[in-house]
Amino acid sequence: MFGSLNCKSDPVDPDSLPAWTFQSPTAPYSVEVPGQWAQTPVEEINRFADLALRVEDQYFLIIIPQKLPQYEGVASPDALDLKRASVGVLKERVTEFNVEREGPLELNGQPALSVFASGVHEGDPVKYINTYTTHDSWGFQIIAWGPASNENGLVEATDKLLAGLQFKGVSAADGVEPGAQESADSE
Repeated sequence: MFGSLNCKSDPVDPDSLPAWTFQSPTAPYSVEVPGQWAQTPVEEINRFADLALRVEDQYFLIIIPQKLPQYEGVASPDALDLKRASVGVLKERVTEFNVEREGPLELNGQPALSVFASGVHEGDPVKYINTYTTHDSWGFQIIAWGPASNENGLVEATDKLLAGLQFKGVSAADGVEPGAQESADSE
């Protein structure tokens, strides 16, 4: 009687899932999170993270904001400084951690650095996409990882999330501080 029912469901198109917004309670940013990403308790992944996400048990992403030290006469750390410190920690903690390529990019108008790396976690090859930027005396580490066998999926899911990152006080459209440019009709 039930033999003709097909209980298997078709995979859900990630783009059909509704996005949601995460507003940091501690740092000056928010992110429009694509619906395929689900929030998970930060304690399960990294206690320093402000936001921890997962796509099923395939991809993981954390955002670690940190207030940067300010000393008179000394330049604040920049994205390159954050990258150096973070990559150093990853080299110590991840088996066979290897930086494959890196380069500049922009996040919501802010200069950033992206690092693509590989390593081994519990015997499985893993790919990492680490992005570093600073804004308004804050540093941000955005670290995504997933199985090496699906690097393209990890890149696509991470790019969609990074596109939704917004720093408080910066317009997503042009990366400038609101009010920094007067419109012609403001009089």
